[in-house]
Amino acid sequence: MPQKKLHHKRFLITSGPLRAPIDAIRYLANTSSGRLGSLLATEALKRGAEVSYVCGPGSVRPGPEGFEEDRKNRLKIFPVTTFDDLMKTIGQELSSRTYDVVLHAMAVLDYVPREASPAKTPSGRDQWTLTLVPTPKVIDMIKRWDPDLLLVGFKLEVDAGRRELIAAASDLARRSGADLTVANNLRDVRDDRHRALVVTADGRLEGEYRGKEQIARGLLDVIEKRISGEE
Repeated sequence: MPQKKLHHKRFLITSGPLRAPIDAIRYLANTSSGRLGSLLATEALKRGAEVSYVCGPGSVRPGPEGFEEDRKNRLKIFPVTTFDDLMKTIGQELSSRTYDVVLHAMAVLDYVPREASPAKTPSGRDQWTLTLVPTPKVIDMIKRWDPDLLLVGFKLEVDAGRRELIAAASDLARRSGADLTVANNLRDVRDDRHRALVVTADGRLEGEYRGKEQIARGLLDVIEKRISGEE
């Protein structure tokens, strides 16, 4: 069993997909399952942390069945659906409570419809044109709420090599103030072969892990060292 070095440490973890309504019954979404976020939350709970888990629709929830009562008491679930839900929840939490660590693993929609119809759009059209507008970068706002917390960002690239992944992680850190960034390549995110690089704010490769369970354990090891001052 891992030593519980994270007793009394508060983690906020975002995970899974978001939805953006198009009309009364349709929406845009992405393919995130929230699996990695749930493993990160479970690993933090194992090590004694208190976890606020902000999760999108259909996200995998932390922990196996029969979570021991102590862990259940240290876990709060915050379901969200839309970008506005996410911003409201994160803003309220970071404004009202002190967190030690934020892991922003959620797959936030970069674009949403400019407007959604309150009714059902009738079928039979030859085409349906949507205007999409960009959403603000949530990770860029987190340290504005609390500059003292340890922020972990997640960067997903397509067909990127190691050098490109490290460069993308470094760019995210410069923009957002992230202390650590988990860099992934889309082709490598399946459970059995998920490979991730953990990159520091100054572009140093802190660790490389394969498999979602190993990524969760490795990242929490790095966080423990940062919090305890071992690095």
